[in-house]
Amino acid sequence: DPVSVMKGMGYRMQVDKVHQFQRNMGEVHNWLDNTDDALDKVGSALKRSYELVVNGSTDTMTKEDREKLQSELEQLREQIKDLANTKVGNKHLFSGTKTNQPLYDKDGNYQGDSANGFGEKITIEVFDGVQLDVNTTGEFFDEIDKALGEIETELNTNGNDDQATFEKAITAIQTQLDGVLTIRADLGARQNRAEMMEERLASLELSSIKQMSDNEDVDYAKAITGMYQSALFLK
Repeated sequence: DPVSVMKGMGYRMQVDKVHQFQRNMGEVHNWLDNTDDALDKVGSALKRSYELVVNGSTDTMTKEDREKLQSELEQLREQIKDLANTKVGNKHLFSGTKTNQPLYDKDGNYQGDSANGFGEKITIEVFDGVQLDVNTTGEFFDEIDKALGEIETELNTNGNDDQATFEKAITAIQTQLDGVLTIRADLGARQNRAEMMEERLASLELSSIKQMSDNEDVDYAKAITGMYQSALFLK
């Protein structure tokens, strides 16, 4: 039956295409979920920084306490830089299309402004004509680092017992926290869209397999009846 054969080829191609898109969805979730995990850790580091500068602004802190506080702030700044260089497999999450290069070099210098590609989006096809942005570019890491760097400089310049420096730091860190929350909200919206697309692909897979089955599977009752009639004819 040439017509059935041609239909079968079309249905099989559709099923294969759906399976490829489902594999692509696995890569999408890999990017989005690992990015969300890294951003969660960035948020935790900023929250800890915020707690430290709030504590530093109180009169109950001793000079030794503020020195420990300042040291921890410096470590948190380095921790956030490490998160900016997060890799999944051999790909850097926040380096745009420069996935083989870290956002910060080994000396802690930001690379995003020094080469093309660091601010570019990575897209993955998840359906015919449908592309999802899977990466989050790392410009916000530079903003965070500059804000924490200014706090560090002012503490070294004005002394860690300067109330105004800590009050200014509270506002600066809160601004960066709000920025990370905005980025995570955008990421969450993309995760929701990916889940909806995954459900759509699952439905399309079922319908495509059913169409292929209806076209190719044997009607056993009809086949047995035909065989019986053929046997009688041969007799």
